[in-house]
Amino acid sequence: GGERQAGSRGAGAGRPRLSYAQRRRLEERAGELAARIEAAEARVAEIEAVFGDPAFYLGASPEEVRRLEEERAGLVEEVAALMGEWEGVEGELDSAY
Repeated sequence: GGERQAGSRGAGAGRPRLSYAQRRRLEERAGELAARIEAAEARVAEIEAVFGDPAFYLGASPEEVRRLEEERAGLVEEVAALMGEWEGVEGELDSAY
């Protein structure tokens, strides 16, 4: 038991601790990313709600359908990229403690 604890303490011993300002910047960035993710996910949900309404297809032009499909695809890619960045920022914060 004691050996494992000693090993886990030693694993982070070489990592420099973040300064307050560095930690604060990372926390702010994580918050910004989370807000952007939330907004993009909300827009995806709006588009999916439009697509879920059969009446939309009766009045929409093929161009409008394609535009919304492209917007949705772009947002899904954006969410994936933002999530990756957010996870990286969170990882930096976690490793600093």
